[in-house]
Amino acid sequence: GDEIGRTLAHPITNILGFPMKRFKDADGEQPFIEVLEVANKEGKGWKKYNYMGRGQDQPRMKNTYFVKVPGKNVIVCAGYYE
Repeated sequence: GDEIGRTLAHPITNILGFPMKRFKDADGEQPFIEVLEVANKEGKGWKKYNYMGRGQDQPRMKNTYFVKVPGKNVIVCAGYYE
């Protein structure tokens, strides 16, 4: 199907429902296209990308781990900054 990876839970509530395939990092790349593809194919993985957060004057490298929930159309992501 046309999986867009909508955000179901996040501490920043204004991005709930956001289609993560449209997210662009600080370099203009769309890292969650690969996250969705790898999660659906392999079940889990890591993705690194430059993220420009609110109030930051320059981007920081973010490492995100993701895993697809078995039997569900849900991918859980958690990340940290270098």
